[in-house]
Amino acid sequence: FGSNAEPGSSSSSSSSSPSSSSSSSASSATRPRSANEQARRSTAAAREQQQVDLLRTLLTSYFEIVRANVRDLTPKIVMKQLVAQTQTSMQQTLVSELYRESEFSFLLQESADAVAAREEASQKLAAVEQARKILNLAVFRNFQ
Repeated sequence: FGSNAEPGSSSSSSSSSPSSSSSSSASSATRPRSANEQARRSTAAAREQQQVDLLRTLLTSYFEIVRANVRDLTPKIVMKQLVAQTQTSMQQTLVSELYRESEFSFLLQESADAVAAREEASQKLAAVEQARKILNLAVFRNFQ
């Protein structure tokens, strides 16, 4: 055990010293890059977090607006449906009452006032037609 570990450790220490010096110089050259990259990543992460927060706020506001609209429109829609059903029901009832065959003769009867007005109008029409005939004869005789 001890003899195997020593040569490996001595060879690794001897081989690691040149590479450790080159890796330390490489790591010092990459450290500013990694710091810049880390700063960019943190800036990008902060920007992404702001966008996520903004999106979350916008979605929350949108769903609150939708919820308020649904809350406001639900009673209106229910009332509209109730009114429409009542209207349909009333119309069906009134039409069925109106079109009862037993009531046709009563509904189609002319009232006494309408009969008197119609007869008076027909008498006046007959008098006006007779007056027109008389005037036409008088005008015709005057031209001959």
